[in-house]
Amino acid sequence: MAGSAAGCAGDDSGRARTARRYRADADPDRFRSTLQLTADATAFPVAMVNLLEETDQYTVSAVGVDDVPTMPRAQAICDTVVRTGRPLAVADTRADRRFREFPHVRNGWVGSFAGAPIRSRESYVVGSVCVVDARPRAVADGLVGQLVHAAAVLEDQWDLLRRRDPTGAASATAAEVLSAVRAGEIRPWYQPIVDLGSRRTVAYEALARWTQPSGVVRTPRSFLPAAQDSDLVVELDLAVLRAALADVLRWRRWRPALRLTVNLSGRHLRDPGAAVAVHEVATSLGVQPAALDLEFTGTGRAPELEAESVQRFRRLGYRVWSDNVGGEESPLPLLLHGAVDGIKIDRSLAAGLGTPAGSARIRALARFASDLGVRVALQGIETPAQATEAHRLGCEHGQGYLWSAPRPPEVVQRMVRYPFLPVRLHRSATDSGDGAGR
Repeated sequence: MAGSAAGCAGDDSGRARTARRYRADADPDRFRSTLQLTADATAFPVAMVNLLEETDQYTVSAVGVDDVPTMPRAQAICDTVVRTGRPLAVADTRADRRFREFPHVRNGWVGSFAGAPIRSRESYVVGSVCVVDARPRAVADGLVGQLVHAAAVLEDQWDLLRRRDPTGAASATAAEVLSAVRAGEIRPWYQPIVDLGSRRTVAYEALARWTQPSGVVRTPRSFLPAAQDSDLVVELDLAVLRAALADVLRWRRWRPALRLTVNLSGRHLRDPGAAVAVHEVATSLGVQPAALDLEFTGTGRAPELEAESVQRFRRLGYRVWSDNVGGEESPLPLLLHGAVDGIKIDRSLAAGLGTPAGSARIRALARFASDLGVRVALQGIETPAQATEAHRLGCEHGQGYLWSAPRPPEVVQRMVRYPFLPVRLHRSATDSGDGAGR
């Protein structure tokens, strides 16, 4: 809630963009229990979660106060927390020359303040959890530590919220998923993969989508968990693969060099017969292994055995990629065992491009992969500047909403005729799905 938005260090546009996403995903009711515990522990009457975008501060949840209005970021003490990335405690705001002229200090609403930064998965400081009192008061020992702990809890809650299915659908049961697979309702949608040097579309990734009879399209978040730990996920993967291969066969009439990328569950890596099963599907449809890239997220449970399973696919002629590298389920063991042809860096790191920490992570992964002779792709690219920076850091391929959201095959069939896609500066209201992973 000091300073001005214009004075923020680093890539504030990327930080503000991430803050907007966090505001869209916020669940005020879920946050209130954490805020109530924070207020009780600190003995402050008011606790709030504030997010700061380009020019304004938004209170997304609060206890002890009703309807906190949006305020200019230049008049928000939380701006100091966001700009510095450090906790802040002010015993008497009226005596602090940084804040004493702020309207909410002069009108007596904030006499004392303490706040801690809330960080996104992309390492941006997007806002703060803070406590305020109308009266000046001494800062108790341990207050800052309590707020830092509350911020960590809120970050975890936000992470869970950001993983929800965007349609709001409840998670499906295994029986429902099995019925959908066998009814042909779970089919691939596609997102382009672009060469960052030439900006030419070189492949399309097949992403599973469940189109229900009502017309509602559900993303994997709502149905994959039910299939993930059983052989049902294998049946689902093979059904999506079969449909995707049939699509790409048609598209290669116009683009003979077009490649297809398909996700396969790590469960395939624990089945010695999986490579043969996939190969039988591909060859039965007349698709050569050299046209197909397979993406795995290794489980890490038995990296040597998983690496050997990957080699079975490679010996048959398939390119194999490690998916979501750098994310929470990063399959680095497959890379460390020299088992893959490429790595796909997790989309959560793309939002940090242009910041020192964000670019350093991608540079380190790209350099590591290059030293091993492995290709590098980056997911989650949304702006031309991110595409340029990713290429500068060593990423060969890019994927994301800059070029297209995942689209159904009937739309993609029109797109594949054109190797150079127009960039998209913003998502449209018709974009469906999260564009990430499966």
